[in-house]
Amino acid sequence: MYSKDYFIKTDERNTPVTIIRDGGIWGAACIHRVYINNKKVFALKPNERATVYLSPQEYEIKVDLAASSFCPYSQVEEMINLEPNSQHTYRIASTLSVNEALQLIKVN
Repeated sequence: MYSKDYFIKTDERNTPVTIIRDGGIWGAACIHRVYINNKKVFALKPNERATVYLSPQEYEIKVDLAASSFCPYSQVEEMINLEPNSQHTYRIASTLSVNEALQLIKVN
């Protein structure tokens, strides 16, 4: 966890956004870092999830793979628009595709 403030629900930041990382063997040795508006907020290992609380507005969510001897650098970015009193869940999927090694998939 890099930015603890995002994990605390407040009157202003009250819209939950949950990001789930897939499990499995593919990418198991890799760390997925999650950024909100280019600020590094948290990192996930396989089968982990995190819920942050944001104000209703538009955000850029970026996920990247920390480069290592096992993991080539890769990233995916999505713009999301949060409405008041809504809940959002996204899943990070790792694939074998060179062009789409990471995917951020909206679950609800």
